[in-house]
Amino acid sequence: VNDQALKGLNPYVVLGKAITKAEATDGTLVFDLESEAGMRQTTIKIPVLGSYGPNWPIDCPKSAKIVEQASTFYHQLVAESKDMGIPTALPCLFLLSTGDDAHLPVVKGHIQKFLDKADPIGDHTWNNGYNGILFAEYYLRTGDKAVLPLLQAVCDDAKKRQNFNSAWKHWGSDINPSYVGGGLMNPASTQVLTSLLLAKEVGVNVDETTLTNALRYFWRFVGHGGVPYGDHRAEGGAGSNGKNAMIAASMQVAMGAKGNTAIYKSARDCQSMATLDAYPDMIMGHADNGRGDGIWRGIASFYLFEKEHAAFREMMDDTTWWYDLARYDDGGIGLASCTNFNDPASGAGAAMLFTAPRKALRILGAPRSKHAKDFELPEHLWGNDADLVFHSTKP
Repeated sequence: VNDQALKGLNPYVVLGKAITKAEATDGTLVFDLESEAGMRQTTIKIPVLGSYGPNWPIDCPKSAKIVEQASTFYHQLVAESKDMGIPTALPCLFLLSTGDDAHLPVVKGHIQKFLDKADPIGDHTWNNGYNGILFAEYYLRTGDKAVLPLLQAVCDDAKKRQNFNSAWKHWGSDINPSYVGGGLMNPASTQVLTSLLLAKEVGVNVDETTLTNALRYFWRFVGHGGVPYGDHRAEGGAGSNGKNAMIAASMQVAMGAKGNTAIYKSARDCQSMATLDAYPDMIMGHADNGRGDGIWRGIASFYLFEKEHAAFREMMDDTTWWYDLARYDDGGIGLASCTNFNDPASGAGAAMLFTAPRKALRILGAPRSKHAKDFELPEHLWGNDADLVFHSTKP
């Protein structure tokens, strides 16, 4: 592509960098193609968006255009979607993350589908976790009390189905200790924890034992290497296929509690740093080729924008190829290197990298909402003060 051979190199990186360069120049991609019939050349023209700014996605016209195109795409996707799980929850969260009130009616329309059902909240941990975050973020943005029973139902289900005083399985209420060595599903459970923390801030009834159990369970992973899928050794590289970033998002919400929240701030920073350091393992993940990392990497990275700016900048500049390769020509964003989940619904999480600086969601560092309630969390969860050395963002 544009005279750069793919042989011996990662083709994702080569193609992504070619797109980045073409968008910054004349929009031309020239492919030399080899087949049994011989060699032929094909030219593709793509729109010119300009170069990424030195502090992208901040003060970056190209990033602003990407958000504008993605907003149009996801607004239409949510308006037409009949799905009530992650494939619509993530696009709704992206629309809220833009901070543009023009998207609130379509998000409300999606939530109305739940309100119109007699029993809208089931026992699907994945869907309940992401939907719980959506319900809470929508309420904190709008103060629309109609959504509160839905968030309460998510919290009640979490109390009912928590296993081993810690987390949750894929779905259902039975115990399955043989699955992934313990039956727990940490990447699904982390979003339930974030939902419970946001629900505390919203003011619905959250069972304190359920919340504290999950908070302690995930907090104890911080600074101790990877986070596993279940009760076994971690897989998915330094970033644990996004699970370090997922925990960072939970701790970001926990920092909103009254009193001393130092243990949550240091945990957030540590897990964010693990995410920034996980570049070589971007496309590693149990059954999904790195879907979790693709969704959560951008969300958690901005927590260290100021404190570890050099590491943040390095990660951003190292991954321009990935974000450009992930974008579709209709404005949607996928997960380019994720063969099983390269879809715009999953990519809505990746799209939040471009909106993170706007801080329009609590998981992205939004200011306290006027609709929020005060809440408290334990100032000490486990171990001794000396254990906090493991939370350092320094090697």
